[in-house]
Amino acid sequence: MDLPKRKNIRLNDYNYSSNGAYFITICTKNKENLLWKNVGANCVRPLDQLPLSKIGIVIENEIYKLNTVYENIKVDKYQIMPNHIHLIIFIYEDSNGRTQFAYFKNY
Repeated sequence: MDLPKRKNIRLNDYNYSSNGAYFITICTKNKENLLWKNVGANCVRPLDQLPLSKIGIVIENEIYKLNTVYENIKVDKYQIMPNHIHLIIFIYEDSNGRTQFAYFKNY
């Protein structure tokens, strides 16, 4: 099976572990609806009241942990959708001028 060819949208020579705000989207494989319980097509509820699946609950718990595990990382906002997640995170420098995600440099 040939995978789709995607345009590289990363900036050349940009260090994505540097200070700043980042908007991140993470998608499930094959766009499978794994993150919410199956509530039917006619479900009209606010997003914060939709029932997460077991996988969605694990992911939400891990998102909460990011703020405590990494002292220089702050998850500002996030939304778990049926087949993807949106996050806005901030990366800060520590007192030595390093970021916690320094090992992701130009990943």
